[in-house]
Amino acid sequence: MFVPANYTGATRSAGDEPLRAADFTALDLPVLYLQGERTTASAKGVAEMLLPVLPQVTAHEFSRRGHMAPITHADEVNAVIEAFLDGVQGGADVPAPR
Repeated sequence: MFVPANYTGATRSAGDEPLRAADFTALDLPVLYLQGERTTASAKGVAEMLLPVLPQVTAHEFSRRGHMAPITHADEVNAVIEAFLDGVQGGADVPAPR
């Protein structure tokens, strides 16, 4: 995994302290969280921290897919994104966090 030497992670604003998982509880908007079953350990760790705290999250895991599923299986990923957007735009309730 490549991480640039000057990367310090997500921050509240330039020069501020890093975001904590609890900071994401204030996101009052629908979030689609996509992940491949065979993704990286670091991506799984991020999901474990964020999924419980995002108030309006819809999580979808792609079976037998890796971290690059948006590139390697674009049709599958795009279909899930499209269905999510249709639900949000159509006023459908966003499922509760899993």
